[in-house]
Amino acid sequence: NNLPRTMSMIFVLFALFGVAGATLCPTEPTSKILKLYKNDEMKAITRTHTVKIPPQVLIPFFEKASLWPSWIQSIHKVKGGDLKPCANISIEFNDFSHLPLHLPSTDQVDLVNKTEGLYVVYWTYSESVLGLFGLHEYELNCGPFSCSFTSWEKAMGNTGFKLSKHLWEKQWRYVADTSMSGAACLEDVYNRTKALNPEVVANTCRHG
Repeated sequence: NNLPRTMSMIFVLFALFGVAGATLCPTEPTSKILKLYKNDEMKAITRTHTVKIPPQVLIPFFEKASLWPSWIQSIHKVKGGDLKPCANISIEFNDFSHLPLHLPSTDQVDLVNKTEGLYVVYWTYSESVLGLFGLHEYELNCGPFSCSFTSWEKAMGNTGFKLSKHLWEKQWRYVADTSMSGAACLEDVYNRTKALNPEVVANTCRHG
């Protein structure tokens, strides 16, 4: 089932590479997102890691999007601060081939629903030449002492996208894999220090 298991805590971020995001904040996923969930052009790229950090520590740290580059190696830079409704957040991704290239996007936080235990971040992106429309999801499904962290990505597009899909999939696997290794690094920092200090995280996960 490609539909999210629960959507009791949702951020929907519309991202257009190099283009401003949506001007309104929808209260539910768009019909295009629902169509993408059902589309079978590509298999969703997904990774999951159980992070043994209490949610009251992990979630506030995760909400600080400006700190993502300190623990997710595939993210070069984030501008815009914390995740909050209708905020614009500019993200630059590193290239999977480790060339000095950055893929820019402008994301808009469109919706926030808060319910204890589940935290989901969505952003969509599009590219007109390839007819590309895709969605990335981060999910934190938390118990009292740990959170299951999932990265999920899927896209659809025209013939141009289909011909270049293998390159996009490499990029998305890179983002998913570095997200999981970053989460494991956060867990290591917490186990040693019983906190997620931004400076310690950066020195350990980005530069360690």
